[in-house]
Amino acid sequence: MEVAKSLWLNNIWPSILAGAFALVVVLLVILLLNIKGTSLSSNLRFKLLELPLIKAFLVFLGLNLGGLRVSWYTVAFIYGWGVACFVYRWITYEKFKTEVFLSEKVRDSKTRQLEYTVQVLAARVNVSPPRLLVVNTYYPSPFVLGFFNTMLVLPHHLVENLSDEELEALLAHELAHIARWDNLYIWQAVLFRDIMFFNPVVLLIYHFLLKEKEKNCDDLAISITGKPAMFAEMLLKVYKLMKEKTAARTIMTNTVMQSLVGSTSLFSERVERIVRLPGDYFAVSPDRQLDYYVKIFIVIVVTVALFSINIVG
Repeated sequence: MEVAKSLWLNNIWPSILAGAFALVVVLLVILLLNIKGTSLSSNLRFKLLELPLIKAFLVFLGLNLGGLRVSWYTVAFIYGWGVACFVYRWITYEKFKTEVFLSEKVRDSKTRQLEYTVQVLAARVNVSPPRLLVVNTYYPSPFVLGFFNTMLVLPHHLVENLSDEELEALLAHELAHIARWDNLYIWQAVLFRDIMFFNPVVLLIYHFLLKEKEKNCDDLAISITGKPAMFAEMLLKVYKLMKEKTAARTIMTNTVMQSLVGSTSLFSERVERIVRLPGDYFAVSPDRQLDYYVKIFIVIVVTVALFSINIVG
């Protein structure tokens, strides 16, 4: 009973309060600075939304600036729980990676053509070309595995059903995940979500991050290909193919991978958003760059303030 009371008063409740306060501040900053409407702002919005997650996590660990009095047994429990979550996720990832490696690979002229396409697209976003694996195993969409030596896994059924332009758009989205280091950021977010499963604010922030991640990758992929209409058509086609597969397997989005599918509930929202993008959305003028740098400075100030203020101790 004493342990539970200590956890609630010194870790859980302060974490919920700190996360909620930080999220309100971040949403106000996004609203007041109008951090939307251009491709420059999209990634900045993602970074802002990470702040409440990190703040809540630090408070939960008892590392909040200003100090939280945490007993040794609550510290042992919290860190033990964190290690357990990490080990579970890593075992899940290794198990899935092994399954992918054991899948039947396809090596033909089409695969070699796609490897060249990956190299060309990777050069456009200044990343090393990932290893491309075309597999016969059914997955709803392609996905990226790993942190540094990344692999891009492409189900063969998509190669058979998509045109060359649609495959280019699809591969551009996956390379956008690599360029943005989404595997690392979302792996971190997944661990925070697992460790702070009790915190509804964390669950809400995690949902926001998944949405922003996919939108940002859509933006980068469209800027690479220059074909927003084609990208929207590709999304719809992949979704249709996935729905037609009655016994479809769901990608384990909680492991270290990023996929085109993301959350299937976001498909219609993403397509509608792409269709409605303003004509100057991807334009990078000197005025927009200056505005972007001003916003970055304000975000830095907000970050320092959020991690300096202690509202619970």
